[in-house]
Amino acid sequence: IEVAAGRFEALHFSLGGEGNWSAEDVSHHPPYHMWVTADGEYIFLRAYVEGYMMTHYELQELERR
Repeated sequence: IEVAAGRFEALHFSLGGEGNWSAEDVSHHPPYHMWVTADGEYIFLRAYVEGYMMTHYELQELERR
């Protein structure tokens, strides 16, 4: 996956989203997608949720020591 902090081998997870959901119905949570590094450190790279939540996160920079 490519994010602002660079290009990474990543694992993708999708949580929730069971049942019927829509932007108008807040009783069901829309699917939440997230990516973490596949190097055993599992650094959070990107996540988003659609529907009524419309939230997006992305790693902007990474400094390894």
